[in-house]
Amino acid sequence: MRLPKGAHESHPWRIREIAPDFRLEDAWALPAQGGADGFATLIEVMGSLDPTATPSRISRALFEIRFRLGRLLGWDVPAPQLPIPDRKETTLKDRLPRDLRNTTAGLKLGSAASDKLGVNFAPLYVTDLESAAEISNRTMHGVVHLSWVNQGRGRYQGQMAVYVKPRGLFGEAYMAMIRPFRYLIVYPALMRQIEAAWKAQPKRMNPESPLRRHSLGAAENKAAACPVPSAVRNLLDPEAFDYSDAFALRVPAGDQRSVEAWARAMFTPSGPLLKSFAAVWGVVTGVKPPTTGRRLSYFRLTTPQLGATVLEADGSRYHVYLVVLLGQGRVTFATFAKSRSAFWRYVLKAIMVAHRRVAPRLMERAIALKPTTDD
Repeated sequence: MRLPKGAHESHPWRIREIAPDFRLEDAWALPAQGGADGFATLIEVMGSLDPTATPSRISRALFEIRFRLGRLLGWDVPAPQLPIPDRKETTLKDRLPRDLRNTTAGLKLGSAASDKLGVNFAPLYVTDLESAAEISNRTMHGVVHLSWVNQGRGRYQGQMAVYVKPRGLFGEAYMAMIRPFRYLIVYPALMRQIEAAWKAQPKRMNPESPLRRHSLGAAENKAAACPVPSAVRNLLDPEAFDYSDAFALRVPAGDQRSVEAWARAMFTPSGPLLKSFAAVWGVVTGVKPPTTGRRLSYFRLTTPQLGATVLEADGSRYHVYLVVLLGQGRVTFATFAKSRSAFWRYVLKAIMVAHRRVAPRLMERAIALKPTTDD
């Protein structure tokens, strides 16, 4: 179903801060519904589609004519070196904020069919509820945006939006020429194809695909890097810090621990090795254990909302927040750090190299530990 543009723009999608100079051309509600953890499946389904294999003969004929013209006139020759219209950058990746960079490492959006047709989408970013991929050719620079929208009562629905920036008058004329064909033929056929693929997806989706590992963790009992979830961004703005990252771990079946119990299992030092590491961490960061309020090791502990625990450490060299989030069948651990000076900002780079090795291990270790309630 075609959506009013305002319905799509009413959500705080990240693409708006990345491509504010792009025009929202189309917005559609997709025939794809599911639970909170269904977004990875939506991306897989969309990437598996072959527009030339749609049951609609008219749609197939239009695609065939369009691709033949594109090959003949050079419209679809990949243009990665062409700048975005009216800008110097050649890719929107140059505009990504810190927390969205490298969120698509190892991921490939698209199918063998799209590659054969020369429709090469380059992934930009993936979060827990949205993704974007860009394409550049001789007619325009475009973005396909997918999102997973909460409909209430635990149900979500996929949405697709297309953003474009045409290349001059020819690009504008081309977009105007194909507009009626898109709305009357191409999109209705695409919606039917999506609906059929969505209904078939339990038979064809790989539960251990790279995308699924990316969004839920490599496997049960294994933590993996992930984008900072939107629920964490509602608590803290990554752009206000010098460093931010996040890791996700699937919650083992039957695990009923609260989010605070997970935090205590992760960050309560036990054994000589971890106690020594915690002591060294305190010396390097200049952080000392709080003397008042609820605490956990070197951190003040708060629970600002159901499903989230925030730990704060404020020292002479760094201000650090750790956020533990529980929901959608996984536990997420996000870290934010702000340096007190340029020198300590430089040192932070080395600290975070060690942090990225230790953080997943703390999460995996927590699976086997009994939660503690010590203050």
